[in-house]
Amino acid sequence: MKYVVTEHEESGVRIDVQPYLGQLPTLMSQLPPGARSFLAEPGHFSFGDRCLHDMVVVPVLSDNLLSFGWTNGADDVLTITYQDLSRIEITNQDPDGTGGDTHPWEVIFDEILPAKTGCTHEIVCFEGTVFIEFADLHATWLSQGE
Repeated sequence: MKYVVTEHEESGVRIDVQPYLGQLPTLMSQLPPGARSFLAEPGHFSFGDRCLHDMVVVPVLSDNLLSFGWTNGADDVLTITYQDLSRIEITNQDPDGTGGDTHPWEVIFDEILPAKTGCTHEIVCFEGTVFIEFADLHATWLSQGE
């Protein structure tokens, strides 16, 4: 990630989003409308119910879509559809290979940045990193009961 700092420590992971938040006013004007809307969602950076931190994702795109859920059984789920996908890189950091790309990965944090094609979305997880480059995205929060 370029601005969000994630460091593994003995007591867990230290996350510092302040450098990213400091850049957001400038970055937002360079992002396409869907990405701007997703980042502007109340709670996106508050480590609460609209933040990707502690959600889980299976790092496999199906129809240019990623689905996020909660390990604690909370009802809200997030789906992100990436439009005009130009690049995806999945880096598995699981040394014994048991996590693979079909098991849920726990999200540490994410960062969306402007790019020539539209923007990039980097999702750092304990098990690896998902990096996607695309024109824009559409994010939808749904209750599993809907």
